[in-house]
Amino acid sequence: MKPLLAVAAVALFVTLGGGEALAQHATEVIGRLELAPGIPCAPCSISVDPGAAPSASTSAGGTFRLRYLGAGTHQTTVSYTGTIPFTTKLIVVVPEVLPDQPGRPVADIGTVVVVRPGGVTGRVVLDSSDDLDAAVVGVEEQGIFVQPSIAGYYLIPGVAPGRRKVTLYVRGQAVRTFLADVPPGKLVKAFDPLLLPGPGPGPVITH
Repeated sequence: MKPLLAVAAVALFVTLGGGEALAQHATEVIGRLELAPGIPCAPCSISVDPGAAPSASTSAGGTFRLRYLGAGTHQTTVSYTGTIPFTTKLIVVVPEVLPDQPGRPVADIGTVVVVRPGGVTGRVVLDSSDDLDAAVVGVEEQGIFVQPSIAGYYLIPGVAPGRRKVTLYVRGQAVRTFLADVPPGKLVKAFDPLLLPGPGPGPVITH
């Protein structure tokens, strides 16, 4: 399944092609929801509006199965209940097809990134400029690493929403790890007081 990027706060449209493979009634819709490429949206639920319609929860891997979804345009609500909860909309279009298709058809919407990623910014202070030149900061879970500036400032983009482990490496060795609560589509200033002289200012979220 290929990733499909989306923007939070804007309804996401997914059209299910291959009409010959779908039936007019009781289509099952499957797919995978992600917070960022490779990071599953879990725990998470997806429900067809209004709430009395079909609903499903994602697996630990972000996969879901919505049963008995008829042909037409359906607005669904995706609710993430992790460290930084959020709700967004996903619109699924199921086309009408031949009513004599044998068996119950299954429509696969593929992998959908349902929310804008966030970012982590901060500063590290090390003993020498040589150490700083050999330093990188990143979110290993996503394989995102950046090198601090000559003043020690860094910005890690594309971080999946939620509580993420940020690690400072110097010459390939992990020397400090701290947690950052990253909101969807926002930048969090996550300073680790152990990396700075004196007490750190604490997390600050900027729009």
